[in-house]
Amino acid sequence: MDLSNGWNGGLFALGSAFAFASASLLFRRLGNSVSPSGLNCAKTVIAVAACAGLLSCRGMAEVPFREGLFLALSGLVGITLGDTAYFTALNALGPRRTLLLDTLSPGLTAVLAAWILHERLDGVAWLGILLTLAGVAWVLRGRSAPGHEVRGSMAKAVAWGLCAVVSHAVGVILAKDALSQVPALEASLVRQVAALAVLVLWGALQPGRLMGWVRPFASWLQLRILVGASLLGTFAGIWLSMLALAFAPASIAATLNSTGPLFILPLTRVFDGEKITWRAGLGAVVATAGVALLLLRNTA
Repeated sequence: MDLSNGWNGGLFALGSAFAFASASLLFRRLGNSVSPSGLNCAKTVIAVAACAGLLSCRGMAEVPFREGLFLALSGLVGITLGDTAYFTALNALGPRRTLLLDTLSPGLTAVLAAWILHERLDGVAWLGILLTLAGVAWVLRGRSAPGHEVRGSMAKAVAWGLCAVVSHAVGVILAKDALSQVPALEASLVRQVAALAVLVLWGALQPGRLMGWVRPFASWLQLRILVGASLLGTFAGIWLSMLALAFAPASIAATLNSTGPLFILPLTRVFDGEKITWRAGLGAVVATAGVALLLLRNTA
């Protein structure tokens, strides 16, 4: 399959990357006062409400049991575990480094897609993946700007980031096959409802935990940030990622979804005043070259 026949998928994936990158800046501000699990639960509530509201206007398509089961598992792995790990890493590493670390997902997704979904990758594709990984490693070696130092242990922060990478990759693989039978918006809703159910159950196991998750949003400012970030990153971002996955091979969709660094570097420069170092810029260029190769490649 030539990717030129699937430009819709590529555009949806790039839109998803921009949405996630932008929302990361907002979620970072909430992370100072909200636990990762609480933030994950709160943003999923808002995204579920947005999906349900939109579907109530146009009607919801039937979701077959098998596809629904795989989508639910995808939500548990990719959202419940993956997003909680991501927010934990985000609090410690900051948005730029967390998003750059998350660009490791395409390599893992490509391997899983080749093994499970039988998506064959050519030499150009693997070169693109290696360039992307090299760019990420180069950026992660650099020091962060003043005011953006790692909070706590670097090893633990990176471990959480890698947990998010693995969870997101597995979530993509679980959802891919179901999207041939289920529209993207319905798929997004099923994934998020499953994730929310487990998060609420986890919160309810310890008395007062759910209330502790909700309490920070009594602040009108915190609530506005949550709603904006959730609609942008969780609702729009996940919906666009499902559309991308429906139109493009899993490895391609995952790679283009990982282009957040192309957006996060200028965004953090404008809104946070974070200096773009030569190392970060060079790493982003190398990673972008890898993405370009993947975009232009052919898949059998």
